[in-house]
Amino acid sequence: MSLDPNNPTSRRQRDAKKKGVPGGSKADRKQRKQQQQAAGSCWVDAWTEQPAASGSRHPSHLRGRDIGLFYANRQREKRQFEDIFHAPELIQLSDSTAVRLQQLLGVATDAGVASGGVSGDTGLSAMSVDEAVACRSANYKALKPNAQLDAKLMKELQLREKRISPAIAECRQRLPVWQARERLVAAVNRCDQVLVMSGPTGSGKSTQMSQLLIDSAIATGHGSTARVVVTQPRRLAATALAERVAEERGEWLGVSVGYQVRLERKMPQRLAGSIVYCTVGILLRWLESDPSLASVSHLIVDEVHERSAETDLLLAELKRTILPSRPDLKLVLMSATLDAEQFCRYFGPSSESASVEGRLYPVKVRSLEQCLSESNFEFFSKSGSNLTSLANKNRQAMQNRLRSIGSLRAKLDPDWLSGNASSDWLPMRLHADLLVAMGCEEPPVELVAHMISYVHRTQPAGAVLVFVPGMKQIKDLITLLNSDSACSNGCHVLPLHSRLPSRDQRQVFLPAPAGKRKVVLATNIAETSLTIDDVVYVIDTGFAKLSGYHHLAMSDSLSASPISLDNARQREGRAGRVQPGVCYRLYSKFAESRMPHRLPPEVLRLSLEDFLLQVKLLHPDLPAAEFLAQMPDPPPQEHVRQAQHLLQELGALTPDEELTPMGRHIARLPLPCQLAKMVLLAVCFSCLDPVLTIAASLSRIARHSRHR
Repeated sequence: MSLDPNNPTSRRQRDAKKKGVPGGSKADRKQRKQQQQAAGSCWVDAWTEQPAASGSRHPSHLRGRDIGLFYANRQREKRQFEDIFHAPELIQLSDSTAVRLQQLLGVATDAGVASGGVSGDTGLSAMSVDEAVACRSANYKALKPNAQLDAKLMKELQLREKRISPAIAECRQRLPVWQARERLVAAVNRCDQVLVMSGPTGSGKSTQMSQLLIDSAIATGHGSTARVVVTQPRRLAATALAERVAEERGEWLGVSVGYQVRLERKMPQRLAGSIVYCTVGILLRWLESDPSLASVSHLIVDEVHERSAETDLLLAELKRTILPSRPDLKLVLMSATLDAEQFCRYFGPSSESASVEGRLYPVKVRSLEQCLSESNFEFFSKSGSNLTSLANKNRQAMQNRLRSIGSLRAKLDPDWLSGNASSDWLPMRLHADLLVAMGCEEPPVELVAHMISYVHRTQPAGAVLVFVPGMKQIKDLITLLNSDSACSNGCHVLPLHSRLPSRDQRQVFLPAPAGKRKVVLATNIAETSLTIDDVVYVIDTGFAKLSGYHHLAMSDSLSASPISLDNARQREGRAGRVQPGVCYRLYSKFAESRMPHRLPPEVLRLSLEDFLLQVKLLHPDLPAAEFLAQMPDPPPQEHVRQAQHLLQELGALTPDEELTPMGRHIARLPLPCQLAKMVLLAVCFSCLDPVLTIAASLSRIARHSRHR
């Protein structure tokens, strides 16, 4: 116990010291202080861990009344500890307080998982209950005509056009989508409900269509009933596009343009006359509170060709429920490589198609054969193998593959059969065939590093964007580039993948330091929607990490797989934004001929448990198989039954396909269903902290394997 001058015990000891009573020497005082500290610490340890033992003693220096005061103080502290750390089993609430808490819990669910308020970027901790409830209800408020607001928005539009910088205005006017703005806006207004729009990468679809639609509505006096929501497949794309659009409109982010992704948002200050960029998962959460999207006039689903499970779920929900109940809602599906006919057939007579042609600058494409010839890449150096990954390959496998080279060439080169192949062409093909023969379908990182060094040493100024399968290749490339004196001194190397924090991801949009060339090492996160303006050169390895699911083994898999032709065109389009660009493809023409046109949808590749839970949240009374049958590409019935069986074993679904209380909680957690149940059980068994650490690690691995 510490000595308090206001405490009677402390005053008595002080008076005793002044009078020279026994024990008042410096040594005695030090001994008593140690005893007091020991007694106090013992008591603290006892009451923090468990109730004090009945035989615990008071400090030996206390006498008479002070002993009673000591035990009285200790009992009071014990009661205070129990009041703080032991919650009562039952809390009595008034009806009004209970209603308020229910409303706030709804807000917390939406804001913490996916949804949120209409304005600002603060969390719930900075809001009062009234503010949070009002914020949530305003986000889903139906749009109603307001003549006064229409006039205000129209005047604001006229003023904004005057304050936009000439440089930004000129940049917008050079985009193919801007040049076709009247035709595209007329197509949206003319179609019944659905417009399927295609345009090459870099044409301005993601940044311009939302502005054209909202400005057209405001200019015609319908701004009060206009709100454009644009979905993106990735968080980085949603935030970067929102920032770019706000800059083009000459305003701060959060005025009329905003974004919302999981755990981060900057929403517009107003509902009508605004543009919101969000991920598909956010919009699916909105549907739980606004099933008909009454607060949205135009919905743009960007990069629809990726066919993620969430995108397919959204398309099925739009076709089945939302569009029939909202004949005034306009839906625009956009991509650079989509199959317009497939989506037009899916949505039926209410859909039309439109396309935009043209690209800012041409892009030259170099195949692997040309890359090896131009860069003088050597497989083996004088000291031995230059490619350690090739040196250890199976020699017998190499010989078997070499025997088949002639037949492979015959399919591609008529000159090979006629004997007219030039002596220069044969070494190039031999290099490419050697890569294939030795089992290196994925180009080794040494070759990728060599191409980066070649571009840096021989090509004019311009940023380099390198597509690699995953994080391991990024780390290996950084190590190799740091060992190259030319690259380490002259290149500004930046990684870009989904596990980077948002702040680090945004570094790729900044210019490189003076005298250095920017080199971005990216996974397929940079393949769509993102435009790094100064990129002139693209190096494409032709591979990406794709997740799969073995339904017989009931296990996920993640492996580097060849990309599709659609992916290759997307990557090629990342170059040529500011000047003519070059795309170096580190795969042969034969490998390109074997690529599929597009990858299969995620619903055909991944497990369906989490997908089924989302379906049951949207339609609790509808059999899951009936809903899945209405998707663009329905999954096999056997896979659906397997997912239902697993959810029943977890206790998330009943045999009648009804969500259990646990199933509802699992469906609302942004975790795989097994991990979500683990977290819920950890709460019940009071072991949340260690289980949260385990779940966070496992969910990060699962999320990295499933997405980009």
